[in-house]
Amino acid sequence: MGVIGGGFAGLAAAIAFRQTGHDVSVFERASGPSLAGGAISLASNALKCLSILGVRAHVVTEPWSRA
Repeated sequence: MGVIGGGFAGLAAAIAFRQTGHDVSVFERASGPSLAGGAISLASNALKCLSILGVRAHVVTEPWSRA
């Protein structure tokens, strides 16, 4: 199965398909990650989806806090 795009939705779809036994390839136009931007804000529903996919611990490393 091919997934076009390595953004949030494409990678989430690829993970879900892989977990159900499909052989998945992700096709992305960019040659690597962008250096633009330094943070990603995720709403509670996005965090729940990451938990369902079993990848939240790999994505969320430390909550933001005021120092």
